[in-house]
Amino acid sequence: MNVTRDIDGVRPGRVEVPASVADVVAVLRGDSQVVTGGVVPVGSGTSLGVGAPPRSLDVLLEMAGLNRILAHSPDDLVVTAEAGVRLCDLQEVLGRHRQRLALDPAHAHGTLGGIVATSGSGPLRLRFGTPRDLLIGVTVVLAHGTLARVGGRVVKNVAGYDLMKLFCGSYGTLGVVVETTWRLHPLPSERRCLTVPLGASGQAHDAIRRLVEARLTPSAGEIDLPDAAGPGVLAVLFEGSAGVAEQTAAAQALIGGTVGDAVPAWWGGQLAGPTRLRLAAATGALTRLLGSLARCSTPGRRLAVRGSAGAAVIEVGPEAAWPAREVAALVQQLRDEFAADDGSVVVMHGAPELKRLVDVWGYRGDALALMRRVKAEFDPAHRLNPGRFAGGI
Repeated sequence: MNVTRDIDGVRPGRVEVPASVADVVAVLRGDSQVVTGGVVPVGSGTSLGVGAPPRSLDVLLEMAGLNRILAHSPDDLVVTAEAGVRLCDLQEVLGRHRQRLALDPAHAHGTLGGIVATSGSGPLRLRFGTPRDLLIGVTVVLAHGTLARVGGRVVKNVAGYDLMKLFCGSYGTLGVVVETTWRLHPLPSERRCLTVPLGASGQAHDAIRRLVEARLTPSAGEIDLPDAAGPGVLAVLFEGSAGVAEQTAAAQALIGGTVGDAVPAWWGGQLAGPTRLRLAAATGALTRLLGSLARCSTPGRRLAVRGSAGAAVIEVGPEAAWPAREVAALVQQLRDEFAADDGSVVVMHGAPELKRLVDVWGYRGDALALMRRVKAEFDPAHRLNPGRFAGGI
C-alpha cells in the first residue's frame, strides 16, 4: 500500500495495518513482502514527530487495528488490552466500574502501545508515576517476528528481571508492543483544585516544597506561565475517597489561593506554539530552571511554560515562530546549564530545520554504550525506528 504520509520528510515505502498479533509477526518476518529498510510502528500518531528523521522507512506499521480489551478483572484492579486501544476508550470502559488507569497524557486518544513506547504521562505522574510504575505485563514482537511476553497479569508478579521497563520510553526501537496489562486505581469520589496566582515563576517551587514538607498528598501540581518571566498560575489537585476537603483547606492555609471543583481549562494540555521543548530536572533544581527560562524570555522573544511543578517536568515553547538557529541556541544553553543536575532538554516538536541544527535528544549520560548494546541484542539489524532515538539508535 503506497502512502503520502511522511516522517520529517522521509516517506514510507508502504503502510501495513495489522488486525491481529499474528499479522504483526507476519510483517516483521516478511511472510508476504520482504522488509528491506526501517519499520516504524505508530498508534494514533500523536507522538510521530518526536525524534530524529528515520534513516530508512520501508514500512509504517499502523497499530490502531489491534483495539480489543482482552480482559478486565475489577476485583483485582487489572486490565489487559491490545496496543491499539485508545486511552480514552479504555477509561470509558473502566469508568463503568468506577476505576481508571491513572495516566493522563496530553492526548487522551493516544494508544496504549504508544503510551508505553513514549512513556507518556501527565499531571497525575506526581502521585501515580509513569507507565513504568503502572505496567505489569507486556507482549512485544521483536525485530524478526519473535513473540515475547514479559511480566504477568497479576500485580504481585516479582519473579525474574523487570524487562518491561526496557520497553517503556524506548520509542519502538526494541520491539513492537502488541498487548499491555495494567494496574488500575479506583476513581476518586471527591476532588478539589486549589488555584494560586503566581507573581513570579519561582513561587511555584516554593509552594510545592511547603506542601511536601507539610506531608500533604496532592495528586498533581501544575503551572501555567504564558510568559516564563511571570505572572502565571499554580493549580494543585487533591482527590480521593476521604480527607480531600481537609487536605485542600490545609494547603490553602499554607499557600493561599481559591478552591474549586474543576481543574483549569489549560490543565494537562500542550502549548500551542510551533516548537515545544520538554525539560526535566531534579525537583530541587526547578526554581533555577524557571529562573533561567525567565531570563531567556524577552518582550520580543517570549517563552511560555506549562507542566508539572511537583515532578519537575515542564514544557517550554516560544509564543511564535523563532528562527531555527535561535531555538537551537536556546536548547544548547539550557542543556549546558542543567547538565550538572542530570537535567534533560528534548525537542518534542519542531521543524526539520531545527532538527538539522541540534540533536533532538541531547543525551549526555553515561548509559549510551549500554543502550547500544541492548539495541544490538534486541534488533541487531537496526530495523525498528532506525536512527530516531537517543544517540542515533
